[in-house]
Amino acid sequence: MAELEDQRSDEKENLRRAEADLRKAMPRTTNQGLQALKEIVKRDNIKGYLGTVVDNFTLVDGSKFQTAVEVAAGNSLFHVIVDTDETAAKLMGLLEKDKLGRVTFMPLNKLRVDKDITYPESNDVVPIIKRCIKFEVSE
Repeated sequence: MAELEDQRSDEKENLRRAEADLRKAMPRTTNQGLQALKEIVKRDNIKGYLGTVVDNFTLVDGSKFQTAVEVAAGNSLFHVIVDTDETAAKLMGLLEKDKLGRVTFMPLNKLRVDKDITYPESNDVVPIIKRCIKFEVSE
C-alpha cells in the first residue's frame, strides 16, 4: 500500500511539472485566459466547451513526435474548441468583462474542412495528421 501511495505521489509531481512546463510554453495572457475559462465553465455550468486543441488529441508516440507537432501547430494548440459561435461569444464576453485573459475560440459550427484534401505522395514525407496524431471525429 505504501508503494502505491509513493507511486501516486510521484505521478502527481510529474503532472504538476508537466502542467508548469505547458504554462511556460504559451503566452501569459493565454494562460490566464485558459485558467479563468476553466473556472467560468465549471462555476456557471456552461455547456459546449470542449477544451483546447491540445486537450482533444493524443500523440501516437509522444516522445518521438512531440517537437514536430509543437513546432507545426505553435500556439494553435491552445485555441479553445466550442460547439457554437454563441458559446464562444458568451465565454469571450465573460473573459473580457473582468479582463481575465485572452484566448482564441474555434466554434465547430463555423469551421469548414475540405474533405478532398490531397497530400503529396512520397516515401520520404508523411503528413503529421496521418502519422503522429490520434483523435476522435464527431459528426
